[in-house]
Amino acid sequence: MKKNFAIVISLIFIFSILFNNQVYADQNETYSALQIDNTNFSYRRWGRPVGFRELAEGENVSPFIYNGSVMLPMRAVIEIIPVDGPPAFRVEWHDSERRAVIVASGLDGVVPLAEFWIGRTTAVYYDDYGRNPRQVTIANAPVIINGRTYLPLRAVVDAFSSREIEWVPSKQGIVVYWTGLRPQTVTFPDRSTIEF
Repeated sequence: MKKNFAIVISLIFIFSILFNNQVYADQNETYSALQIDNTNFSYRRWGRPVGFRELAEGENVSPFIYNGSVMLPMRAVIEIIPVDGPPAFRVEWHDSERRAVIVASGLDGVVPLAEFWIGRTTAVYYDDYGRNPRQVTIANAPVIINGRTYLPLRAVVDAFSSREIEWVPSKQGIVVYWTGLRPQTVTFPDRSTIEF
């Protein structure tokens, strides 16, 4: 009986190590990729096949460079943040203040993660899941063009301390991935692939 128990415990231990290593390996292949003037983005989640989706479906929008920063429509910017499940992110617009607030919905209710104001190069990031606000300076201010609000993509990604963003000049592309888990291969929306 003791021998069988020891074997079962050993097998559980071995499978847990193998499973945890697979989870981390798959997370290394979790990313979103965009290209300037392309209305789609590509993504890979947890080692699954690469998928392609339209940014802010039905709105015919694409990232563009404005004063040296990649800008993305407010509604689309959250779609490209890699997630591994809840909480869900969204952007709330406060018209009277011309302010965009990125919030997370989770077990603690709705909590703010970052605030951006049109025309201001200061933003507020919240550490510790909605607590401890800190003011930061961002490279470019959010803008409204043709009635649509655009946020600087790097400033949004920086608000998520567990995500990184990287510019790929040869593809006029942007890759967003988990901090410290840079993907090895990236497929862009135009279906081209690079060793990253």
